[in-house]
Amino acid sequence: MERKGRGTALEDAFAFLLNVFSAVMIVFVNKILMDSTYGFKFAFATTLCAFHFIASASALWIAEGMAFIHPASMPLKGSTCREG
Repeated sequence: MERKGRGTALEDAFAFLLNVFSAVMIVFVNKILMDSTYGFKFAFATTLCAFHFIASASALWIAEGMAFIHPASMPLKGSTCREG
């Protein structure tokens, strides 16, 4: 079943698997960087988190600039948030 203008189910499955793979790899890289026995003994977890955030934001910015992805917005009207 194809959706008009949104890609195929195969593309969605690939994006999902890529997301899971990248999350698992981030965990493994963190373990290697922070392990005190066999790793690099990196002691600043907050800094490591900031590095991951900056790398992710940069990759998304570059992908958007190359037209691989497009910005999306979420409608806030009708959400559970109360307005002023």
